[in-house]
Amino acid sequence: MSIRDGIRNDVRYVEKEIKYIEMRYADMIYFLISLGIVLIIIQPDNFRIIENFIANLGQYGLLGIFLTGAAYTTSFTSPLAAVATYAFGEFYSPLIIAGIGAFGSLVIDIMMYKLFRKVMGNHTKVRIARLPEHKLMQNFYPLIGWLIIASPLPDELGVAFLSVFEGDFKKFVMISYTANFIGLLFFALWGMM
Repeated sequence: MSIRDGIRNDVRYVEKEIKYIEMRYADMIYFLISLGIVLIIIQPDNFRIIENFIANLGQYGLLGIFLTGAAYTTSFTSPLAAVATYAFGEFYSPLIIAGIGAFGSLVIDIMMYKLFRKVMGNHTKVRIARLPEHKLMQNFYPLIGWLIIASPLPDELGVAFLSVFEGDFKKFVMISYTANFIGLLFFALWGMM
């Protein structure tokens, strides 16, 4: 091996290390930006504004149901949206609440799906590649994503599971809509009682 070959190998190694470091810092920057947004939102005055908005969604009728469904997907508004869905159960058919609300949730889930696929892309696949690759387990991961989306837990983790393990966008849309429909239907039916 000549000196040039050795230098080329060293340069390739350094380039790989630089790309790895850039990926690590990109994740940290996204995390710090999202943390800053969360800290702004959870200030008592800002949180009261969000809480009042969700509490008054009933005034907006079907648009309010759509917005409640959209709020059902995110970490900070999910509990409030579950309560709002419960309250809508007194005034609207549970099937209407679940159908329109699930469509609102689907819109937000699609945005999260696209974000996970674009920003995290192969980087996430590399990290999750350490999970068991058995055929049965590969079929189990989308079920985990479905259960998380159907529950009142925030959808971010469920969407992440589906965006990494379920590459087909049409399947993702069907899974997300049905999971949100069932989750919202549960709260709407509970509100009727």
